[in-house]
Amino acid sequence: MPYSFKLVVNPLINEKDSSGGRIRRLRMDLNMTIKELAQLIEITPRSLNRIELDQSMASLSTLRKLSIVLKAPIWFLGCFEEFPEETYGQRIRKARFYYGYTKKEFANLLGVDEKTITNLEQNIHSPSPITRKAILPYLKIFKK
Repeated sequence: MPYSFKLVVNPLINEKDSSGGRIRRLRMDLNMTIKELAQLIEITPRSLNRIELDQSMASLSTLRKLSIVLKAPIWFLGCFEEFPEETYGQRIRKARFYYGYTKKEFANLLGVDEKTITNLEQNIHSPSPITRKAILPYLKIFKK
């Protein structure tokens, strides 16, 4: 996958490579407080603190806002490069998260309903030829 974003890790700070750790490190690199960043992305400081401590997951909506403020790709902030990609369904799910789409948003882009996305991601159904063609551009992230 075309992952090229690098995070410089300070060896003096013991941080795990997690979504929360990445968000925290980027916030600190910008010399921002939790309160300042929380205001910019329109969540409470407590919610942001819980995200940074990996006590809760950031929604895709919050990740989009963080991506803009922290100048980092959504896939990086969410650690989506770690998602499995062995099955076609796993690749669809990974691509959807890579681009930061909810099931509803992705379904609208592809011209299908949310249930179809769920079934595809769970490998319950194979896509129709029309849906397969619509999905193909999003799966280009897997080509080497």
